[in-house]
Amino acid sequence: MTNQLPSTIREKLAELEHIQWAHWTAYMLDNLTLENIERWRQQINTHYSELSETEKDSDRKWADRVLEILKDSSCVHLNSNE
Repeated sequence: MTNQLPSTIREKLAELEHIQWAHWTAYMLDNLTLENIERWRQQINTHYSELSETEKDSDRKWADRVLEILKDSSCVHLNSNE
């Protein structure tokens, strides 16, 4: 699969993954409480379809960033309604 993507797209997606990880890690370290740890453990064990709309929206924002990279790469033709 990775051989099918141009290396620049792969690197942009890897960079975004690092940004997402760094964002989450900084947030977690700044908000590390027993209450949050318990909530995060519950979210880890929750399937995406069972998350609240607020939780899904947070994930959708990151998905939108991936779609922008793919759209800008011209390797994917996205319908404007998607």
